[in-house]
Amino acid sequence: MGRTVVVLGGGISGLAASYHLSRAPTAPKVVLVEGGERLGGWIRSVRGPGGAVFELGPRGIRPAGARGARTLLLVSELGLASEVLPVRGDHPAARNRFLYAGGALHALPAGLRGLLRPSPPFSKPLLWAGLRDLTAPQSRDPDETVHSFAERRLGPEVAALAADSLCRGVFAGSSQELSVRSCFPSLFQAEQAHRSVLLGLLLGTGQSSQPDSALIRQARAERWSQWSLRGGLEMLPQALTTHLTERGVTVLRGHPACGLSLQAGRWKVSLGDSCLEADHVISALPASGIWTSGAVLRRSRRPGDCVRLGCLSRAGREPPWPQSDCDAGRFLVTGAGGQGLCLFSGAVPAAGTGSSCHTVRTERAPESLSGPSAQALHPPVYTRPLEETGVSCPLPGYSPAAPDPGWSLL
Repeated sequence: MGRTVVVLGGGISGLAASYHLSRAPTAPKVVLVEGGERLGGWIRSVRGPGGAVFELGPRGIRPAGARGARTLLLVSELGLASEVLPVRGDHPAARNRFLYAGGALHALPAGLRGLLRPSPPFSKPLLWAGLRDLTAPQSRDPDETVHSFAERRLGPEVAALAADSLCRGVFAGSSQELSVRSCFPSLFQAEQAHRSVLLGLLLGTGQSSQPDSALIRQARAERWSQWSLRGGLEMLPQALTTHLTERGVTVLRGHPACGLSLQAGRWKVSLGDSCLEADHVISALPASGIWTSGAVLRRSRRPGDCVRLGCLSRAGREPPWPQSDCDAGRFLVTGAGGQGLCLFSGAVPAAGTGSSCHTVRTERAPESLSGPSAQALHPPVYTRPLEETGVSCPLPGYSPAAPDPGWSLL
């Protein structure tokens, strides 16, 4: 009798897990269980008047590294290569990066010349940060905060300005609470492999070779910084769903898992009025969405500790800010330099139109925003991955800050 694998959660993680299981040489019986009626999780695209595509969740995917290459390979295997909309290396959005600090926008240094001279808001050339990394001792700690890691390797100014702004723009979280091993694994592995982040990124970490496809080679040749899909990123989970159906995967929608137990070597998944038995269970749910009869899963962070994000988008031919202020139309905001409202502001092309979708992400709940394009919450961001230990302790380098009533940080 063949094995049975139950996958909990029909978001992109659950869909991808089911996809790879269905393509295994000896594929098991796969049952994908989703509590809601739609698949795709936080990836959701809607088309507004005039054809502009609005993303209610993630709006772009980076092609860098092994993970980026595997995602592009997946896109090729699903037949979506012709639908890819890349941001190439020569595009202003890829070349120009801005940092809002001290009440003004500052262009971040680009190229060797930019590293050799002071560039506001930094008080000295960033070359010194690189030299510091080459001489800093290697840490043997199993993990630390992003702020502690950046301060130790690149200096306090880079940690306070660049690292914190990056964390707020990507994770909507504080660099003093986020795990570097979880959020920036390539940087952590680079130090572990070569004692230096710069050397590790240049020489590689000795991991297995990356997959190869025509789309991957194109992304490298054109130096893509990120990419999306012509009809929105939701095309990806839709294509995965079609593939799973064709491969005979059982997809259950509207069946929230309400219990999970291990009995006589087999898993029992309770779906309320029915029950599934499986040899293996893959959970693609948040820790708060898993119930077990014993100490099967433990988490190091309460599931309620999350960041709530609102996303307000508008479509138009001109951005809502002066174009002379920012050629690329995107910038990050430091945590210490403002009211903590705008985390990231950017412009993306609207498919099939001559317009752009201008987006502002904020750390305020959506009810404080107004307008027809106020969008859904982004997913919760947790400070650490699931652990096998039941001990809850702060990360090394954790420094709690005074709470600001205008913010909802981790």
